[in-house]
Amino acid sequence: MSSEIHFCAICGSSYAVEDHHIMFRSQIKPLEKCPYNHIYLCPKHHRDPKEGVHFNAELDAKLKAAFKLQLEKLFTKDTYTLREIRDILKIGNNAVNKLCKNMWTYEGRYKRDDIIRACTSKYIE
Repeated sequence: MSSEIHFCAICGSSYAVEDHHIMFRSQIKPLEKCPYNHIYLCPKHHRDPKEGVHFNAELDAKLKAAFKLQLEKLFTKDTYTLREIRDILKIGNNAVNKLCKNMWTYEGRYKRDDIIRACTSKYIE
């Protein structure tokens, strides 16, 4: 058990915070263990029927947009190898292979925009 204290990314509360996947596992499973896809939320902002991210489309969209911006900052070059994608996202070999399986390669490299699109899919405008 970790003794590290976490705070809600929305309100700053440290009471009973919970780990939340920004891109839900049902949306993009390969990012399940990507540390950039995780934030901490208090129970109110995580599961509350009115304000919780699972019920509040506006909050969900805001968190997903922030995640996309973070990816744009992480991926600064035009193309990447599988190994580079894996290392940047801090995910395993199987996860990166699944993430990239439907992407076109260009001389063994993947385009930045395709990578970001694969990480956010149709869930971000």
